[in-house]
Amino acid sequence: MDITIPLWLTLGLAGGLGQLLRILLGLKKAIDADQPIHLQRTFWSAVYGFVWGIVIGFFAPDWRIAFTTGLAATDLTESLIKVAQGSKKKEEAKLPT
Repeated sequence: MDITIPLWLTLGLAGGLGQLLRILLGLKKAIDADQPIHLQRTFWSAVYGFVWGIVIGFFAPDWRIAFTTGLAATDLTESLIKVAQGSKKKEEAKLPT
């Protein structure tokens, strides 16, 4: 019996595992700081890493790249949002009132 896993699923799982590592580190920090844990946000974060693993896998079909992408996906997204919000604030500051 030969079991083969589709490449897209392998890449998605690698991305999800990368994000899961990041989640576990975040959970430890939250527990140490006695902060609440948001399970729904944690679940969607893992799904987000899974999806990014698949997306990047189309360009570079290597599980190591998908894993790294899953690990870094939320950092990249948060940075892009901060940059976009920062440029929006700068534009608003330039407008005459």
